[in-house]
Amino acid sequence: MVQETYITDDTELLAADQNERVIARTTELIGEGKKYESLKLPPDLKRRFLLLKLALTMPAPKDAKLRGELTQVAASLDGSAR
Repeated sequence: MVQETYITDDTELLAADQNERVIARTTELIGEGKKYESLKLPPDLKRRFLLLKLALTMPAPKDAKLRGELTQVAASLDGSAR
């Protein structure tokens, strides 16, 4: 991630914005996939649903404002840990 190399407020904001989008969409897809949990799926498809659930490294709130705040803090911590 760019904020790990170029530690500035701008790169942290860019990283946080992109992470927020990825987390929001992944959360949507996980929610949509729940309707298939009761079906008997082929092992490869079942594994894909599991990997989608495991893709999120941190639980994120559904509220967009709170999710944005969370991703900003995470990007800031990620940049400062280097």
